[in-house]
Amino acid sequence: MLYACEAGGLVVMAGVAIDDLQLRFFEAICSNALCDDIILFTSSATSRIRSFIPTYDLNPLHRTRPPPQPPTTTMTSTIDPSLPPLKPHYPPPQNAPDLSSPPQEPPHLASLIKTLNLQQHIEGGYFVETDRDPWRIPNPFYRADATTAPNTTTFYTSTGAVSADLSAQLTDQDKAQKPEEGKEKEGEEDKAKTRNASTTIHYLLTPQSPQGAWHRNRGRTIHTLHKGRGRYVIIHADEIMPSYDSHYGVAGDRKAKIETFVVGHDTERGERLQWIVEGGKYKASFLLPVGDEKEGEEEGLLISETVVPGFEYEDHDFMRVERLEALLRKEQADEVRWLLRRDDKAV
Repeated sequence: MLYACEAGGLVVMAGVAIDDLQLRFFEAICSNALCDDIILFTSSATSRIRSFIPTYDLNPLHRTRPPPQPPTTTMTSTIDPSLPPLKPHYPPPQNAPDLSSPPQEPPHLASLIKTLNLQQHIEGGYFVETDRDPWRIPNPFYRADATTAPNTTTFYTSTGAVSADLSAQLTDQDKAQKPEEGKEKEGEEDKAKTRNASTTIHYLLTPQSPQGAWHRNRGRTIHTLHKGRGRYVIIHADEIMPSYDSHYGVAGDRKAKIETFVVGHDTERGERLQWIVEGGKYKASFLLPVGDEKEGEEEGLLISETVVPGFEYEDHDFMRVERLEALLRKEQADEVRWLLRRDDKAV
């Protein structure tokens, strides 16, 4: 028997039956895919070869292997490789919430908003404060050198801190009713040294206001699901930032851990009914559909949030784009950039 390789194929010529040793040699060559075409000029071992390599067509005696297929590439999230890239399910807002002109919601959501007495939130979505514990506790975030000038309020936006002088907005009656400057400052300092023990709100996302923009609080926040589904994304900025203060940067070239999870009632699939975000971590959220909801019939995402110690706006700020780029790898920042608040103005 003679074996020869010719033009990328294997030629087997035999005048006698293929014995076991020759058959094993032939099988070894085929199993290692050393040839593209096989031409067999014998029939005595056909059945044995067929059982070993059933994908080869030995009758007719000439077979051509199909051309190789290009590898399929599936885009995955840079945050969780088991997921596709994070994208909004509902169109994201093009501008920051216009608190003077709420969006038009479908009747069942408009009824819910009215029943719960919800109002637009500066982060997106709707909220109402349902409890403010009257018990006041020492403010763990208090800094004596961080007090602002009288009638000046600091707002934190997507591009930094903005100080606004509110004195021009005071009427003559307001000024007449104001306490003496020394007593006023003393009262402000006393208030700054304490916080309500806790505060609680309802928070709602809808298809017309489907996302909560990147922000953080100094206090820890306990979230409880009431209905609907949504996705949360958390950046653990507190683990690498030298200070909470928004004017400080990120320590060195370290990058923050980022995670994402779904909140919903399908606990068997890992959806969460309750989740806690510690102070100093940035969070963002967006609405997801429930099952086969039809357009216009979505129930939205309704949760409660309890902040400990109680929420104050001076303990809150929005993510800035330069901070996002410093905290995350470029591809991660690009994937979640759409969750930034959409304006640079004081709020």
